[in-house]
Amino acid sequence: MFLMLMALQILAVAVAQNQGDEKIIGGYTCIRSSQPWQAALLQGPQRRFLCGGSLLSDQWVITAAHCARLILRVALGKHNLKIPEATQQVLRVVRQVPHPQYNSRTNDNDLMLLQLERPARLGPGVRPISVASSCAGAGTSCLVSGWGTTSSPIGISREYPKILNGTNGTNGFLPGGYTCTPHSQPWQAALQVHGRLLCGGVLVHPRWVLTAAHCLKEGYRVYLGKHVLARVEAGEQVREVARAIPHPQYQSSPTHLNHDHDIMLLELKSSVQLTRHIQTLPLSRQHCLPPGTCCRVSGWGTTTSPQVTYPQTLQCANIELRSDEECHRVYPGKITPNMLCAGTKEGGNDSCEGDSGGPLVCNGKLHGIISWGDFPCGQPNRPGVYTRVSQTWKWSTMRASIFLLLCFVGFSHEAKEKITNGTECIPHSQPWQVGLFEGTRLRCGGVLIDRRWVLTAAHCSGSRYWVRLGEHSLSKLDWTEQIRRSGLSVTHPSYRGNLGNHDNDLRLLRLGTPVRLTTSVQPLPLPTTCATAGTECHISGWGTTNHPWSPFPDRLQCLSLSIVSNATCRAVFPGRITDNMVCAGGEAGEDACQGDSGGPLVCGGVLQGLVSWGSVGPCGQEGIPGVYTNICKYVDWIQTVMRSN
Repeated sequence: MFLMLMALQILAVAVAQNQGDEKIIGGYTCIRSSQPWQAALLQGPQRRFLCGGSLLSDQWVITAAHCARLILRVALGKHNLKIPEATQQVLRVVRQVPHPQYNSRTNDNDLMLLQLERPARLGPGVRPISVASSCAGAGTSCLVSGWGTTSSPIGISREYPKILNGTNGTNGFLPGGYTCTPHSQPWQAALQVHGRLLCGGVLVHPRWVLTAAHCLKEGYRVYLGKHVLARVEAGEQVREVARAIPHPQYQSSPTHLNHDHDIMLLELKSSVQLTRHIQTLPLSRQHCLPPGTCCRVSGWGTTTSPQVTYPQTLQCANIELRSDEECHRVYPGKITPNMLCAGTKEGGNDSCEGDSGGPLVCNGKLHGIISWGDFPCGQPNRPGVYTRVSQTWKWSTMRASIFLLLCFVGFSHEAKEKITNGTECIPHSQPWQVGLFEGTRLRCGGVLIDRRWVLTAAHCSGSRYWVRLGEHSLSKLDWTEQIRRSGLSVTHPSYRGNLGNHDNDLRLLRLGTPVRLTTSVQPLPLPTTCATAGTECHISGWGTTNHPWSPFPDRLQCLSLSIVSNATCRAVFPGRITDNMVCAGGEAGEDACQGDSGGPLVCGGVLQGLVSWGSVGPCGQEGIPGVYTNICKYVDWIQTVMRSN
């Protein structure tokens, strides 16, 4: 930002070239006090410059209506914003009066009056400007002034990039959100310049951070392992950026304001050390997840809109993916295949200013990067817009080494994940996962499908269980953990155990009291259609990782696998596979195992199966898939039982 008041002589034209927060390019430093009506609108406790304005009388200032969200004070008599000046007066705004027909989407009628707390003292450096009595004709010579940036402009539309131009103020919540469980988002990065938060980011490799291309700026320091921004925390790590690589097709000029390809890689000068507080997040390779898939955004951006509060602690919000059709309808002509929309129909939950570049996490993987949205944030039926991460696979013009790195980063977790000889899940990335215990002994897994109902396998036949939710490590008491006693148990009426080849192997458990929904405890949606062969899914559980000799693991294990056709499965298990079963896996060493029974098979963010049975030999034999209860066949029965009880 150029701190001296700048001016530029122009010719009045019929149509403005850019909408939004325009800047003065090609101007000169004003003569001190030559623009005594010039006002500076300041935001936040540190009084950072936001917008310009004009003094109309001793107690009224006129400005743009789109500046309403951040105004706290007005500075008059200023020339150099960086230093105190004898002529300056700083007055609080007590009333904001936007034009009644102001349209935030089109910027029509973009003006607003501000009433000051008291009359300004008029003098040589502070004087009102007269309002025109007629319209200026084409060719009229005019002058503009302000403190906006003097370098190449980027017009900022009302569908604005969610980049922060403020301060880390006081406690609050991401619009409609809540304070994250500390360090539950260990991939979250904070990008700061000169000690101020500018954007979020996500760690995808110990040396690489992914963020939004519109966050490009020099002098970044990347903070990882953070929860409270304002203090140094045990476990945090700080790195400088070696190079920034925006997507080569990202355009930031005023003629390309749709933020297509809004994604950028930051290479750190040295790799971070992965710890409990700092973890990489795998990239999603699913281009489309079903509308309604529950996802999570996080960041330290503003928590209230249109008035602004910046939180000290990392904020989370649970939102749903919206359909491409809805996204195109809401933002006609602005949505490309590289974008996706997420929010809630009723509004309230959204990312906002300062969250740019942060992660949209669906099913424990990075599905989107926070890019842009409407203002104010969190409006009903106005979802946020995210860069679709799966499109980085088409980033073919990027340097080959970076492209290969992304391939490695995105799927290194998946290539090696297994429950047999398994890999630890990202903590609390499976918030629907349940452990069923008899005393301190793990009997089975399960899945939360409602605040009061857990689904598990019918062959998990204990009378009453201790139901543990929000768990990651079984040996430690997590403060995210919730424990309930199971009450009513409803086994499918057609289940006959071994006599029926474990057909209809499912059972509903009603909890004694409903659970509290948090970042670590969330229900998993039931399917509306059945999964087809080749569908990518994942399973999770605390079952043994090397049958038959290994003990149960302490931490939740995850495995990615694919649905196998019933024809293939029937060839492996002749005469035993029914339409009520679905098979998955079959790669050597990759399988569910003893103790995983009743746990979820998750495909596209919905529950498609329950771990049921498999080979009588060691788990994870090559060519022998696991067999799961096919949940899509039982949705009506499940809903009927829950309604009736």
